[in-house]
Amino acid sequence: DLHKAIRRQRQMCIRDSFTIYCIATDNTLIGLIEVLVFLLIRKYSGGYHCQSSTVCLVFSVIVLITMAWLSSVLKPSLFLFIALIIADVELVIKGPIISINHSVSDTEKKYYHRYLATILLLLNILIVITSLWHLYHISSCISIVIIFCFLLHILCITKKNRKLYY
Repeated sequence: DLHKAIRRQRQMCIRDSFTIYCIATDNTLIGLIEVLVFLLIRKYSGGYHCQSSTVCLVFSVIVLITMAWLSSVLKPSLFLFIALIIADVELVIKGPIISINHSVSDTEKKYYHRYLATILLLLNILIVITSLWHLYHISSCISIVIIFCFLLHILCITKKNRKLYY
């Protein structure tokens, strides 16, 4: 129970740090979209997990703020769409990547894979729609979150981390 309380405190610290950044930079909508999309994809795709909770806290805040900043400065481009397609393909083919610390059955893995593919399809449709409506911050935000989830997948398959994941 103490471990859960400590974890909850860290999660609140991440949320508060990120919220302060989003409010200070007038990016609250982007921040909200980013967190919702990130949590949704990460739940079903899996990916890299830090060894220590302190490193996780710092790494998470840096990743969230970096994604929010990139969302505010990048507009949809051919490069971004190519990176998005590569990220989508890798996430669907390799996902979910499960940590050895969190076991799941084969049935759950298939369920996660199917939901991940559906979520990515819907998010890509949303990216196209928001781009057509010139809502570039939103389409960039969703694209960047998908690309960052892909990068967290890549971290799992490096030689150093390979033994920690299936």
